[in-house]
Amino acid sequence: MQSLAMGLSYQINPRFSVKADVDYQMYTEAKGSTRTKHLDTGKTDYYGGNAGSQTARTVLSSLAVNYHF
Repeated sequence: MQSLAMGLSYQINPRFSVKADVDYQMYTEAKGSTRTKHLDTGKTDYYGGNAGSQTARTVLSSLAVNYHF
């Protein structure tokens, strides 16, 4: 897994500020065997070796406004 996070905050005045964040995550490809189950019959099948693989990328961004009373 690799991740990169960045944030930026800007204070407009002593009571008011805004903040923006971005978080990027990447899971590299993982390969492996696969097992499937048929819901109707209950039968399972197994596929060995590198029959299945998975990878994922996620981006999360946020914006916050802060005001101190």
